[in-house]
Amino acid sequence: MNSLHRIVSYLRHKLKAKGTHGIHSPFVFNLLTHVLPPSGKYYCFDAIEEIRETLLRVETTVEVSDLGAGASARNKSQRKISSIANVALKPNWQAQFLFRLAYHFKPKHTLELGTSLGLTTAYLASANRSGEVFTIEGSPKIQQLALKHFGQLEIFNINSRCGSFSDVLPGLLNEMKEVDFIFMDGNHRCEPTLNYLKAILPFCSNAAVIVVDDIYWSKEMTEAWKKIIALERVQLSLDFYYMGVVFIEPRLQKEHFCLRWPG
Repeated sequence: MNSLHRIVSYLRHKLKAKGTHGIHSPFVFNLLTHVLPPSGKYYCFDAIEEIRETLLRVETTVEVSDLGAGASARNKSQRKISSIANVALKPNWQAQFLFRLAYHFKPKHTLELGTSLGLTTAYLASANRSGEVFTIEGSPKIQQLALKHFGQLEIFNINSRCGSFSDVLPGLLNEMKEVDFIFMDGNHRCEPTLNYLKAILPFCSNAAVIVVDDIYWSKEMTEAWKKIIALERVQLSLDFYYMGVVFIEPRLQKEHFCLRWPG
């Protein structure tokens, strides 16, 4: 992670970012005013956040297989569960942003790259219990913990796979056949991120929503984001700094917006 890059990017984003004023796209205006702003708690929030609070206090260790750009070495290490929860879990305000997005669009088939301890997965699955969330985690012990949390929450529309994205993704996409919502949060390097997205795009429905996490995590991720929004099939792109959201709906105009975080 490049801290200087993140700071400079944040300041630039803050100067450019718009709120609802001056947004002439009805689609984007509706998202910013009616869909994404936090407006009270939904039924599942408390139960998921109780698990977060518990995880932040667990001092036992678990074996972790690091596969992404955040790994110092591609090997197994012992880490405290509390440390993993503190670093790897999306903050509740970000996870609930994803929930609201999925709650609005009601995707039938959601694909998540990077399960971690499963709390964001739980938010995505709770947003549409009649849909199915397919999620990939690289570390077997972490996957086991996530599965335990899904059971505690009584969420049964999650299909969890374990392995590297490169190994698991091709077969999973053929099994899914169509993807309506994608959350990419597992490899913070430019080339793999682009390769995964290019593999996913042929399976995307025209109404697909793609969320890319940590688009300013490093220069590599920012370069990946720039290349993503330039892809021919990508129409509308929204830069919220913490995440980027793109839509491939062909009826939308090709536009890019730099936006303040809702709320």
